[in-house]
Amino acid sequence: MDPVKCDLCGKEFKNDLAVKIHKGLAHGKRKAKAGRKAKTATAAAAPAPKGAVKCDICGRSFKLAAHLGRHKAAAHKTVTPKAPARKVARRRAAVKVAAPRVGVDVAALSVDKLLALKTEVDARLAEIVAMMRKANVKV
Repeated sequence: MDPVKCDLCGKEFKNDLAVKIHKGLAHGKRKAKAGRKAKTATAAAAPAPKGAVKCDICGRSFKLAAHLGRHKAAAHKTVTPKAPARKVARRRAAVKVAAPRVGVDVAALSVDKLLALKTEVDARLAEIVAMMRKANVKV
């Protein structure tokens, strides 16, 4: 198969598809898709559709503000602050339980001591659940 040359720069490619991709990337030349107009300088300067947002730096318009933000970050290297996260109201337990902070080296304990510690933790957890149920807190 003979190589195919780009008619704009003379570079050779294996097939027509490779030339087509090259023209789009290197020369910005794209054929209009069926039923659509090709983008030209006059089309880019056309007024933005209703509800569109426009880039204040270059004037390019976008349908969504998120797309404008993505464009600014990529094309103009600007960083827009993210909206603060919404605070979600949570129902807090009326009963406050102070948990003792005890540092235990679990690796140094024997199996019997680990089982005893687990029994204590389970008993304390059962007490806390009982207090929460008494305070009408969902468990």
